[in-house]
Amino acid sequence: MIKIIFFSDSHLGIGLTQKSGNQGDERVEDFFTNYNYILSFAEEQKADMVIHGGDLFNRSNPPPDIIDRAYRPLLNIAASGIPVLIVPGNHERSFLPATLFDTHPNLLRFDYPRTYNFFINKSKLSFSGFPFYRGDIRSEFPGFLEKTGWRNHTADFRFLCFHQAVEGAKVGVQNYTFRYGEEVIKITDIPAQFNAALAGHIHRAQILESPHEENASAVHVVYPGAIERTSFAEREEQKGFYVIEINNGKVKFLFKELPSRNMVTIDLRGLEIINGIVESARPFFNNCAEGDLVTIKIPYEIRKKVFAQLTKQNLDKWLPDNTVYNISVTKER
Repeated sequence: MIKIIFFSDSHLGIGLTQKSGNQGDERVEDFFTNYNYILSFAEEQKADMVIHGGDLFNRSNPPPDIIDRAYRPLLNIAASGIPVLIVPGNHERSFLPATLFDTHPNLLRFDYPRTYNFFINKSKLSFSGFPFYRGDIRSEFPGFLEKTGWRNHTADFRFLCFHQAVEGAKVGVQNYTFRYGEEVIKITDIPAQFNAALAGHIHRAQILESPHEENASAVHVVYPGAIERTSFAEREEQKGFYVIEINNGKVKFLFKELPSRNMVTIDLRGLEIINGIVESARPFFNNCAEGDLVTIKIPYEIRKKVFAQLTKQNLDKWLPDNTVYNISVTKER
């Protein structure tokens, strides 16, 4: 059996720009906790390969300590003999930050269209891919695919790696579906010779299928999704990663769940503030549970008065333990 750990959109460093609330450090640690768990799982399971589908970092220029914390466990994986493939995503602006850690021969990047080949358990695996492209990928995709040189390599199993949207992918609580547009790859443009496209960029875990007439089996487009909820649009999504197993000529995709914070909105807009926030909004705060991620929406018109009461000291008393929160000021109801 061949075992591949595939995850994506770890957005390491997210929360560092949080200005209002206590989300900064807590959210940074939420993402690193799941990130480190996945890599520890890969080591414990004696995985044959680890693949990251893009947006390793939340910014193109993350602080040095974030880069260090991201690469150190990857280096440990690589040093143990497990190849690590990374697709540069849009948050990295298609380039991963340079570091001495990524000079290890088992740390491999799709920094331009290319193909990597591996012999594992008597099988040849071929991985073709390219970095995120901010442009008309719908038209340019066939050209990027040819530039990888995938046709020049024989393989028992082929995988395509990229960080783009594919038609049919769904996002958000309203199930918005990508169908058209220059930023969306046509699923039928993925050649039937690939066993699967391992894709990042879409934060909801899902598997799309596109049958081809010349091949009775379907080409799978596998999105593991983000490793934690990055916005309230993802509040109903279960986060996780995929274990890809290749055995007896068949490829299986097993989803492994990760813990995610429950997301809650406390909307104080339109609330008549009579005797202060504590009395007027107490029912809203009482609906929160320990560990929730809370966004508090306050009215723009009386923001100064509200801010004077929504201090960290007060919120730490009113909200359950380990609650992570931020305050959003808006004029709209």
